Amino acid sequence: MNNSVNQVENNKTHRILLVDDEEFNLELLKGYLNRQDYELITAMDGQTALETVDNMPPDLILLDVMMPEIDGLEVCRRLKASSKYSSIPIIIITALDDTEHHVGAIEAGADDFIPKPVNESVLMARVRGYLKTKQLSDEVKRLMEFKRNLTNMVVHDLNNPLTSIIGNLDLIKTDENIDDSLRPLIDRAYTAAQNAAKMLENLLSIERMESGMLELNPRVTNIADLVKHVAQLQETNFLKKGLSVKLEGKENLEVECDPDLLERIFQNLLNNAIKFAPDESEIEIHWKENPNDFHLSVANHGPTIPQEQQKNVFDKFAQVENRPEITRKGYGLGLAFCKMAIEAHSGSIKVTSPVPDWEDGVQLEIRIPIEYTPRAQKAANESKISQPV
Repeated sequence: MNNSVNQVENNKTHRILLVDDEEFNLELLKGYLNRQDYELITAMDGQTALETVDNMPPDLILLDVMMPEIDGLEVCRRLKASSKYSSIPIIIITALDDTEHHVGAIEAGADDFIPKPVNESVLMARVRGYLKTKQLSDEVKRLMEFKRNLTNMVVHDLNNPLTSIIGNLDLIKTDENIDDSLRPLIDRAYTAAQNAAKMLENLLSIERMESGMLELNPRVTNIADLVKHVAQLQETNFLKKGLSVKLEGKENLEVECDPDLLERIFQNLLNNAIKFAPDESEIEIHWKENPNDFHLSVANHGPTIPQEQQKNVFDKFAQVENRPEITRKGYGLGLAFCKMAIEAHSGSIKVTSPVPDWEDGVQLEIRIPIEYTPRAQKAANESKISQPV
C-alpha cells in the first residue's frame, strides 16, 4: 500500500486533504472534487495524514474513520486538540448506519460527517460551505494579526516620547528655581503623562490577552503585603484629595497568582477609586480567604452607577451616565484590563453600586481561586500533532 502523500496540483485556490486507506474511495472523491478549482492532496493512513497537516496545512479535511493503527477519530481528536490546527474543518466520511461512529465523530470534534456511499451533491455543498467558513476564519485571524502589530507599533511609538516627557517633568519638579505658581501646573502635567503611560501599558496588555500571547508567571504571593505596598505608592494622591483609607484583611493570606499582574490590577482598582471618590471621603479596601478563592474589594463614596449600566464599566473606553446629574464618567482601559487579567487567573470581577449598607458609592470586587491553572498558558509549548501520544 502506498502511504506517500499525493499532491495533485500546486496552483489551486483551496487545499483539501483526502484521507482513506482505500484507493478506490480516494479516486471517487478526487473525481468529484477535480471538477472544481481545488488543490487535492491525499494520505492513506492516519500517521501520514498528521504529517501532511504539519507540512502542508489544508483548508479542509475529508477523513475516513476505519484505518489501521491511527484511525480517523484519533486523527480528528489530535487536530482539534491543537491550537494551531483546530480551526481546520474536518468532515468525517462514515457508513450510513454506523451510529457509533457518528457519535464518535461528534465527540472527537468533527465539524460534520457524510454517510457512505457518498452523494456528490451533498459532498460538494458541504465542501463549499466549510471552505467559505475557513476562508472567513482566516480573514479574521489576518485582521487580528494586523491589529496586534498596529497596537504594538502605536504603543512603541508613543511610549518613547512619553517617557521623555515624564523624565523631563520629573527634573523640572526638583528644580528649586521654578516659580511656585507653576508647580501645580507641572504636577498636573506630570500626573496626566503618567496616566497616559498607564493607558498605553493597559492597551498593550489587553491586546496580548485578547490574542492569547500574555504569559502568566504564577508565584505564591502574600495579598496583604501586595495591597499595603500599592496603597503606600498612592499616598501622595490620597493626600491631594484628603482621602483616608481603611485597610482590613488577613495578614498572611497567600495565593498562587502572577504578582506583577495582580499588582497592576489592584493599582487600577485603586486609581479608579481615587478618581471618583469625593474629597475628604474614605476608601475601604477589604480582603479575605474563602474555602476555594480569595476575595478583594475596593469601595469609594463616589456617584452611583445605574444598575442597567453597571455591566458596561468593564468595556474598553467605557462611558456611563450618572443620573440625575447626567454627567458622563469615563472608565478608560483600566477596568477592561482588570477584567481580562482576572479572567486569565480563572477569576471574576463585578461592580456593585451603591455599596452594600451605604447610600452611595461604587464597590469593585474580585475573586481569584486559591489554586488555579492560568488560562493564558493552556496552549503553551504544544508539540506537533504527528508525534505519538
